[in-house]
Amino acid sequence: MAKLDPRPVLQDARTQLEDTEKIEHMQVIEQSLSNIDIKAVDINNSLFVKTECMQTSLRRSTIAVCTFESCDFIASDLSDGGIRATTFNHCRIGGLDVSTSNLQDLKFTDCKIDSLNMRMSKCRSIVFTDCLIQEIDIVSAETSNIKFVNCTIAKLQLTGAKLTKFDISGSQVDQIDGLAGARGLIINQNQLFQLSGDMATQLGIIVS
Repeated sequence: MAKLDPRPVLQDARTQLEDTEKIEHMQVIEQSLSNIDIKAVDINNSLFVKTECMQTSLRRSTIAVCTFESCDFIASDLSDGGIRATTFNHCRIGGLDVSTSNLQDLKFTDCKIDSLNMRMSKCRSIVFTDCLIQEIDIVSAETSNIKFVNCTIAKLQLTGAKLTKFDISGSQVDQIDGLAGARGLIINQNQLFQLSGDMATQLGIIVS
């Protein structure tokens, strides 16, 4: 028998954020946080299930030790903040902005990601597993220990990023921008052959 979550269920997460600017040690089940604009909130050690975040703005906020199950993040802004030790399972992510943030110890599992903006963020120990990804933007970000496992990725934007152990070798990647400066990228032999044309183009090499 599955162990019940001991955290109390929060009945009105929207009002809680608007009134106190924090959610701690709670469960948020099937609620909407769409179309709110609050800065510098603190969300800690909480479980979110089927929570809708559409056009949600929580800039300069901190999210730590949380789990998001089957949640929607659409056209939402979590930039200039921090997300730590947090898991996203079976989530739908489209137009989520986490740029210029500190992102550490994150797990994305079985998520559908249309667009994830991680520009100029510090990204450490992040794992994507079984995700369908249209585009991830890591332009000018500083990354270490990033891994994609059994993912399908249409496009990665890496221009100006500082990569350390950025591992895409276990996933399918169709297009990478910024290969000219992609030192620290880990790929497999098939990907080396597949990406050789893009690499030559971006390096200005003419193949005759």
